[in-house]
Amino acid sequence: MTPTFFVMSRSEKYDDMYIDLRTERTPPVSRNPEAILPHCREMSAMTMRATKSDPWSITVFQFEASADPALRLQESCSELLGATHKLAVVGKELRKALSFPDLVEAFEYADYQIENYLTRLYSLLERAYAILSMATGLSAGKLKQSEKDPGRRARMAPQFESHSPEPTRIFLQLLDVTDSDIGFRNSDTHEMFFHLRVTDGQDYWPIASAIEAATQAEHGQRGTEASVHKRLRSLLERFVEEYSTKIQTIIDHTETFLAKLAVWETPPCPPFPSPSGE
Repeated sequence: MTPTFFVMSRSEKYDDMYIDLRTERTPPVSRNPEAILPHCREMSAMTMRATKSDPWSITVFQFEASADPALRLQESCSELLGATHKLAVVGKELRKALSFPDLVEAFEYADYQIENYLTRLYSLLERAYAILSMATGLSAGKLKQSEKDPGRRARMAPQFESHSPEPTRIFLQLLDVTDSDIGFRNSDTHEMFFHLRVTDGQDYWPIASAIEAATQAEHGQRGTEASVHKRLRSLLERFVEEYSTKIQTIIDHTETFLAKLAVWETPPCPPFPSPSGE
């Protein structure tokens, strides 16, 4: 299989180097049965084992979907709003990479959080697809990208717009922002894992190798090691800023999508901090 390269950040000051992603080979519920909501289901396979000294344990509950279509739509919208909160946490954690004094550790942490971002993004979009299906009575999965039928989304969009014009318009904007990353998530999940790489467009280096290569290229210059670290940290800062901005854009589009559906008179929970922590 030919590796696919997804360029994520190009340096403004240094046109020959940028960062690249490269593909390579719920609230507590009592154990008292009377306190368990009828639409809750315990995931027994994910329950920790209780001990003789302490009968308490931690388990995972899944809330069953309501049979009433209107309530189910509200529940799904609540889950989608929760998904934006989780995505915001990933954005906040991604920015923490910039606080690592060790540059290699900083890149490794950013690598880890970008994979978290891809997972959270997929979860968010799948819920959004389901909500649009409920709102229109159509199968929103037909709006997904298709390599076999690239024009499918454009053909199908008017059908959704005729049932729910404003939510569909915002949803299509959300897809435009996320299509490339969803394709990358699918590759990362089913084919090859990704890693952050520093590249000049021809060679692709892990961060430690990039430090060595750049230091050798600038051999003999005063302050070489410090200048290389400064340059690479600047690349990481731009990369993190680009993805923090993208995450906030995704959250904004999703919240607007929910607002256009107007399933609540007021949002069910307060706003969540932005990825920047503001």
